[in-house]
Amino acid sequence: MVTTAMAQTLSPRVGAPLILGASGRLGRALRRVWPVDMPGFVGADPLWQTRDGAGGTLAWDILIDSAPALPPVCGIIVLAGVTWGLLR
Repeated sequence: MVTTAMAQTLSPRVGAPLILGASGRLGRALRRVWPVDMPGFVGADPLWQTRDGAGGTLAWDILIDSAPALPPVCGIIVLAGVTWGLLR
């Protein structure tokens, strides 16, 4: 976990992370805890991707569609795919 103190020592990133799989179990959990203004990112919230664009996310079916025009991103977090295990 990146704390505020740690993030202040990192150089700021221009752009935000692109997070693939925001509608899945891990993506929904991450969206609930992601800080509104993550330290270390300059002027950008994460770009959350789902297949259908629900909830203001980027609509992109990564299995069948080419990548749409995207704003600058500083990295990609891939949560897309099957998550096995019991729900608690």
